[in-house]
Amino acid sequence: KKEETIDNKIIGFEVEDIKHGILGKIKNIDTQTSQKLIYVSNKNKEFCFPMNDHFIKSVEFNFKKIIVEIPKEIIELN
Repeated sequence: KKEETIDNKIIGFEVEDIKHGILGKIKNIDTQTSQKLIYVSNKNKEFCFPMNDHFIKSVEFNFKKIIVEIPKEIIELN
């Protein structure tokens, strides 16, 4: 239940990649799949990535931002 609360709190957070800069804002989190997927949207496109520690480096609640490291291939795949 705690994890579900965190999921709801990060919707709307800005997503910043270590290498690629600002990617957009979290639009939705799909919890219906075996691996939770974070959907990110900006004015140009929408993409998703798995919610796991491999991609998410930190969550900054004070700044409403998550810091990620996502391969360019995943960003362009969607």
